[in-house]
Amino acid sequence: MNVISKNIDFCFIKFPIIFPLLYGIMLSLFPSFENYLIFFTIVLFAEPHFGATWPFFFYKKNNIFIQNDKFFLIVLPLLIVVFSLIGFIYFKNFFLLIFFAFNIYHVTRQSTGILKMYSENLVELQFQNYFLYFFNIIFFIVGYLRFYVPIINAEHLIYLNLILIIFILFSILVNLIKFRKSNNYFTFVTGILIF
Repeated sequence: MNVISKNIDFCFIKFPIIFPLLYGIMLSLFPSFENYLIFFTIVLFAEPHFGATWPFFFYKKNNIFIQNDKFFLIVLPLLIVVFSLIGFIYFKNFFLLIFFAFNIYHVTRQSTGILKMYSENLVELQFQNYFLYFFNIIFFIVGYLRFYVPIINAEHLIYLNLILIIFILFSILVNLIKFRKSNNYFTFVTGILIF
C-alpha cells in the first residue's frame, strides 16, 4: 500500500477526527445557525454515506436479489426518507432523538467493524468494543437527560464533562498500556470521541 493510500485510510477511516472538530468549530463560531448546521451535516455526510450503496442496484447480477426483497431494499428506504423529511419539519425534537439513537447505533457498529478489519488481537478487540458501547450509551443518556428531560443543566455540565473526560482518558491510557499503540489505537480513540 502506498503512502498516500495509507494517509487517506488513516485520515478518513482510522482517525477521522477532523469531522467532529470541524462541526464543533462551526457550531461555536455560528451558534445561531445550529439548525442549518444539523441539516447540512445530515445532507453532506449521512446521505452520501448511504448513497455509496446505490451502485448495488445498478449491477445486473443483483436484480434477482432485489426483486425478491423489494420491501427492505426499495420500499422501506423510501419510507425512511419521507419520514425523515416530515419528521424534521413537523416534530423536529422527536425526530432528532430518533436520528441520534440510530446514529449512535450505526456509528458504533461501524467503529466496531473497522476495529475488526484491522484487529490482530481478539482480547484487544473485545476490550475496545466494550468501551465503545459503554461510552456511546453514556453519551446518548447524557444527551437525552440534557435536552429532552432536561435534568442536566449548565452547572452540572462542567462536572459531568470532567468526569467523562477522566473516564475517557483512563480507558485510552489503559488501552495504550495494555496493547501498546496497535493498528486499532486511533480507531478506538475516534470511536469514543466521535459523539
